[in-house]
Amino acid sequence: MRRVSIGLLVFGFGALIPTLSWADAVGVNVFGFVQADQFLGQECGSAVTFMASPASCSVTFVAPGGTQPGPVTASAAGNLATGDLSGTISVGATNGISAGEAQSIAVLADVLSFSGGTAGATGQVSMLATGAISGTNCPFPGGCFASIEVKLSTSTGTPIVDLVDSNEFSVPGCVGQQCPPPVSPLSVSTPFSLDAGPVQFLFTLTTFCTSVPCQVNFNDPITLTLPEGVTFTSESGEFLTATAVTPEPSSMLLLATGVAGIGCAAWRRCRRT
Repeated sequence: MRRVSIGLLVFGFGALIPTLSWADAVGVNVFGFVQADQFLGQECGSAVTFMASPASCSVTFVAPGGTQPGPVTASAAGNLATGDLSGTISVGATNGISAGEAQSIAVLADVLSFSGGTAGATGQVSMLATGAISGTNCPFPGGCFASIEVKLSTSTGTPIVDLVDSNEFSVPGCVGQQCPPPVSPLSVSTPFSLDAGPVQFLFTLTTFCTSVPCQVNFNDPITLTLPEGVTFTSESGEFLTATAVTPEPSSMLLLATGVAGIGCAAWRRCRRT
C-alpha cells in the first residue's frame, strides 16, 4: 500500500487532525486520539500510512488517580468494498477537572478510471452520514462536532471538488445541562465530469469532542451514480465491489418502463387465453 505524507494540525487541547497529502493515495486511513488532560493521552491506527481495506482501530484511556474524566474512547473504521466509514468517540463523566477530549478520523482513498458513455457525461458522488451528538458541557463552537468531506482531483493533482458538511453541538452558556442536539444527518453530493481521465477520490469522516461528558457516533456510506453504459475500475480493485453502483434516474425509468411493458404483455396474453 502506498505511503503518503501527512501533516498534523494541533486543534483544541491537542487533538491531532491529519491533513492528508492525498495525490495518488489508495486505501484506508483510520486514526483515533484520546486525552484525559493536556498532557496524558493515547492514539490508535496510523496518521501517516494508508492501510489495506478494511481497516479499523480503537483506543481507551483512563487517567491515573481518578480526578480526570472517566474512560475516554475513540474508534474509527473504513471499508473500500462497501464504501462505509464510521467514527465513535466518548468522554466519560469527571470527578474533578473537565479536561478530556477524543477524536476519530476515517478516510477512504482510491483512483477511479471510467469507460463507456458519451462525451460530456457526468457522474454523481454522495456521502450521507447519520448519527448523534450529545453532551452536557458544550459552551463554545467546535466543542463537539462531526464532519464529512469529499475531495476529487485529476491524475495531475488539479482539484475538481472539495466539499464539507459538519454538525456542531455548541450552545453559548450551555454548561452543566443537556444541550439540544444538532440536526442530523450530514450530506454532501456533487456531480463530476467523466472526461477528466482517472479521478482521485478522497472521503473523510471526522468526529471530535472536548466536553464532559459527551458522545459522538456517526456512520457514513458512499454512493456513486453513473450514466447507463459507463463502468469504472479502481486502482485498489476493491472500491464499491460489495455494493451496486446506482444508475442514473433516466436509466432507472427505462428499466421500470421495460418491466411494466413485460408485465402488461403477460397480462394481455392471460386475458386472451
